[in-house]
Amino acid sequence: MCKPLLTWSLTGATARMCQFLDYHRLSRLKSESGPLLQRKIVLFWSTYVLDRSNALRLGRPPAIQDRDIDSPMLSDENPPALVALVKFWVDTGCVQGKICNSLYGPAAKSLSSDARAATAEAFADELDQIHQRRLKTNAAMFDRQASIPAADLLVSGESVRHFGALTMALSAIPLNHPRSSRALETARKCLQVNRENSKTHMKSNNVYAWTVYCQWVLLDAPLTPFTGVFCNVIANPESSQEDLQLLEDFVASLQPAVPLSEGVEKFHQLCSIFVNVARAYVRAKAQQRHANERSDDYDFSQALQPAIGEFDELSAALGFFGPDFTASQDLSMGSEPGTYFSDGLNPSIAEPAIKPSLLDWQSGNVSLYGLLEQDLNDIACGNLGERQGNN
Repeated sequence: MCKPLLTWSLTGATARMCQFLDYHRLSRLKSESGPLLQRKIVLFWSTYVLDRSNALRLGRPPAIQDRDIDSPMLSDENPPALVALVKFWVDTGCVQGKICNSLYGPAAKSLSSDARAATAEAFADELDQIHQRRLKTNAAMFDRQASIPAADLLVSGESVRHFGALTMALSAIPLNHPRSSRALETARKCLQVNRENSKTHMKSNNVYAWTVYCQWVLLDAPLTPFTGVFCNVIANPESSQEDLQLLEDFVASLQPAVPLSEGVEKFHQLCSIFVNVARAYVRAKAQQRHANERSDDYDFSQALQPAIGEFDELSAALGFFGPDFTASQDLSMGSEPGTYFSDGLNPSIAEPAIKPSLLDWQSGNVSLYGLLEQDLNDIACGNLGERQGNN
């Protein structure tokens, strides 16, 4: 999970091997049974789940299509906890595949705004039903009075995965649709659940278990909740302090695992850059407001330039808003928050009139996760807070 593109390549190779060996059609093996068949079933469905998870976060079509699958689930001879867990993963993976193909695939372009919203909400409802069934199973399986931290962390991580996939589905609702705000609400919920997980689990000081959580939950979940809240901060800098705090808390939750995992360290670095960009923009807009309250003959453009320059430098390095957008242009025009966004909207998850590269990443051309395999040291962000604080 620490190298998403490598994971995609290895998972694809495993999926092809499963198909070559007919593991995706194990129901046809009438003569085979027993532990060997069960191991093949576990292997296939594990590959299926990894394939769907990677497809969702990288914006690519799944390697194994549901229409080609004719394999049974685990039998009741296996431990009930394992059977329930695999079923939950597979059910969730099935919906994730539908999200990739129906909402972010080529066929999505032909959907009307209402049809796209209805499809997204139908998938969201399906994910909610799967998650609620899982919560009931967990309640029956774990005695909350005698639970252990590792079990709690696993269960809580499932909620982060759920809200991450839910955000992906709801983000497909067009921005001008009345219910487009559901995506931002769900994105916030995802970050809030992770914040609570961090506060609760770190009381035990088990940094090794938390590192596993970061690698197999946070790195495996879509980054859409984080980037969605980030976009809202940029769209509404005057009223986004709570959202900015959510971003900062998410980055802080990664910090304990940084010394133990190179992948988490890179992920922490990437998310920190986004937080620094958001801080620079919010700070620049705040300085603009203060300058506007001063006398008309006060030249505030020079005073704002350090803050504006930092934002432009970082956003350009990320490639987030495209080559033509600069905060200098937006701030110098004295625009209200969000007015540089398309159709004059102030959306919940913002879409600039100059489309950010994020939308291209989402459709699968370039993945934001690809930045985890690039050198981010050249993006100047380390002293941003200190420089800005001196202005």
